[in-house]
Amino acid sequence: NEYHGYTPSYHAVKKGDASKLAEYFREGADAGKIALLLCYPPPQCDMAFEVLNTYISSGGMCVIHVGEFCGLTGSSAFEELLVEKFACVERIPCLEWGNDAAHLTIWMKKTTKYLSVIELKTPNRIKSSNVLLPCSNCDVAAAIKRFRLARSLVYCSEQCYNSHIIYRKAHL
Repeated sequence: NEYHGYTPSYHAVKKGDASKLAEYFREGADAGKIALLLCYPPPQCDMAFEVLNTYISSGGMCVIHVGEFCGLTGSSAFEELLVEKFACVERIPCLEWGNDAAHLTIWMKKTTKYLSVIELKTPNRIKSSNVLLPCSNCDVAAAIKRFRLARSLVYCSEQCYNSHIIYRKAHL
């Protein structure tokens, strides 16, 4: 994109919108074998929702998202559709730049056999699979507030906020 100076990628990445994605699948690409990568989708824009909807209707099974949920990337419609149809199987924090709290997340369609295997092998790992922004302390409940001084720290309750004080102080 313009912000990153059109730096070339290390792997072939198809760029476009929902109509280009639909055309790609009509030409014979198997959506079930291709992951959808959404890297910092524009905030409060329909693009991520439309692309995800096209991917789902084409049989897509795996979404890789880089960005900040409930914040600076995507839209609430996109987030609701993602949580409805997919389960988060991996969540890795990105470097913090001060004004965002991005994660790389990998989502598998809820009906896939792969998801069942992950649940059997690591049942505790999937405890927050339907939560966009899990609490930084308990990692189970959905966070409802961000810590102002470090946006990556989010909490579901005052109790979790207070229990996490040592880590929060070390984080600053």
